[in-house]
Amino acid sequence: MDKTTYIGIILNTSKKETVGSIRAIVNLLESNNFSPVLLQEEAQNCHLSRLGLEREKFLREISYLITLGGDGTLLRGARLVGDRNIPILGVNMGRMGFLTQINMEDFPGLISCLKEKRFSLEKRRGLITEVERESFFALNDSVVLRKNPFRIIELKVSINGEYLTTFSADGLIISTPTGSTGHSLSAGGPILHPEVEGMIIIPVCPHTLSHRPLLVPSSSRVEISCLSPGGVSVVCDGQVGSDAGANVPIKVMSAPFDTLLLRFTRLNFYHLLREKLSWKGHSGKE
Repeated sequence: MDKTTYIGIILNTSKKETVGSIRAIVNLLESNNFSPVLLQEEAQNCHLSRLGLEREKFLREISYLITLGGDGTLLRGARLVGDRNIPILGVNMGRMGFLTQINMEDFPGLISCLKEKRFSLEKRRGLITEVERESFFALNDSVVLRKNPFRIIELKVSINGEYLTTFSADGLIISTPTGSTGHSLSAGGPILHPEVEGMIIIPVCPHTLSHRPLLVPSSSRVEISCLSPGGVSVVCDGQVGSDAGANVPIKVMSAPFDTLLLRFTRLNFYHLLREKLSWKGHSGKE
């Protein structure tokens, strides 16, 4: 490396194992002539204040971002880097790990690949959700939820300005292919290969049995408005969001940029499904 390569690290500080592992990652990166940096607050929580940078400088300096935790930490990392084209490497210390495919024990053996840039970049398209004057990014999904847990809500949905239907349901999920193995799957949505372009619209516990998940093109603009008093909550990737009153339009569309995931081996999505979802059976080969 001819010049200093800064590598950002974010982590789930609520997990003891991630805080315990951060020093090993920092030492490994520094011994290989990388310069690891953390966000100021997380650096202080890990007693590594010397590596802390304020958010804007952190994003200006780093060439890569390592997320240490589970898929939720990677989703937070994707929101943090936004449209800056910073590749993200997820180190899995969670349970499922659909996005964070390498484990802590794999990391030391991959440092030389990182130094020599022997990796590929996988593009994932997220969502932009607009609620009045606020805008939120999500890599997995945007969810519209009832605020009163004991009542269903009516959600009017239009696509590209054309009325689709009014769902009577507990809520509505708009999912990317990346998010199809998350909340969408739990609500009965289909699993999509990440290279499929589209958005899934899934009613949550619909009152009408004919209402089913719908796959629409990624170019679609989905508009949702709650017809029930009291409004709804809008949650993106389970982490950020806003409330929307009755008849306030909620607009969901594909993000105008890709999230870049750093891969050392080509993603075998079908192997990943078998492993993470514990699918059983045999191939017929002896």
